[in-house]
Amino acid sequence: GRHDTAPPKSLLEKGIESCQGNPIACPDLASCSGGYLRSCLAHHHFEVSETMDDCVLTKSTLELIDKLESSLVNLTVEHICDSDGSDLAVNVGGIAPMFRSENITHFPQDDHTIVLVLSHAVRASSLRLDHTGDGEIMLGLSDDYVTSRLPYPFDCWIKMVALNLMSFLWNQVIVHLFWFLVKVIKFVATTTMKYPLASFAAFCFLWIIRTVRLARRSRRQVRMDAVKVREVAYDKLQHQAQEYAVLHLRDEVAHELYPSSKKQRAYIIKEVWPRVISDVKQDNRISKSCVLLQGKPRDVWTWVAPKTPKRQIS
Repeated sequence: GRHDTAPPKSLLEKGIESCQGNPIACPDLASCSGGYLRSCLAHHHFEVSETMDDCVLTKSTLELIDKLESSLVNLTVEHICDSDGSDLAVNVGGIAPMFRSENITHFPQDDHTIVLVLSHAVRASSLRLDHTGDGEIMLGLSDDYVTSRLPYPFDCWIKMVALNLMSFLWNQVIVHLFWFLVKVIKFVATTTMKYPLASFAAFCFLWIIRTVRLARRSRRQVRMDAVKVREVAYDKLQHQAQEYAVLHLRDEVAHELYPSSKKQRAYIIKEVWPRVISDVKQDNRISKSCVLLQGKPRDVWTWVAPKTPKRQIS
C-alpha cells in the first residue's frame, strides 16, 4: 500500500510540520513510514515517546514491572535467609537466584508479548531474564541489585553477618593456623634429622615432664576422691548401722557413687579405698575389730563417737 508521508498528528498538534537534521534508523519495536515513527508494536505495553523518536513502556506496564520486582525481592530474600534455601529458586550462572514465571506473583502467564516487554525492560531495570531448557520463562533480580540494594530483614542481616564472620575467621585464622602448624612440624622434622641425639634428649626431657605432671594430677584427684568417699562412709557408719564389715562398706559406697560405671567402681576400690583405710586407722572415732562372718575373719568398723548431723555429699 501507499506510504504515508505526512507528519503524525501528534507532531502537527505541536506545530511541527517537518523534521530537520540527520535522519536516524527506525527504533526497535517501532513502525515507521514516510520518515516518521508512526506507532509501536505491542501497543498495550509500548507507546511512542514524547520526542517521537522511540518506543517506551506504558505507565501500566511500568507498574507491572514494579510488582514483578517486588515479588522477586520477597522470593530472593526468602531464599537467601532460609538456611536450606527456597525450593522455588533456580540458580543460573549468577549470584542472584532465578525463579520460574509460574512461581512469580503478578506474572501475566497469558500475555504472549511479555517476553518482548521483559527483554526491553531488563536493559534499564534490576531484572534478569532467562529460559529453561524447555523454553519456560525464568526471571530474577540482577546480581548488582542483590549485592547492594536488596532489603534484608534484621534477623536475616544478623545471620548473614555471623556467617560472614565465621567465613572470615575460617579463612584468616584457621587456615593460617593450619599452615603455621605445618611449618612447625616441618621445622621439627628438619631439626630432628639434622640433630638426632639432641632431639632425642629433648624428647625424653619433655616426656618425663609430662609424665610427672600427669602423675601429680592423678595423685591430687585420688586425694580429693578419698575425702569424698571417706565422708560417705562416715555418714553410713553414723546413721545407717552400728557396725559395718569393711568390705561391705567399701562395695556399698562404690555402688552408691557410681551405680552404672564398672570402671569407676574399680577405680574407687583399687585407688581410692586404700587411702580411706589409711585415714580411718588414725581416726579414734571409729573402733576397729576383726570378727568371723560366715566363717571368715572380717575387719569391722564401728562408730563410737557422738554422732554428727547427716551431710549431703555432692
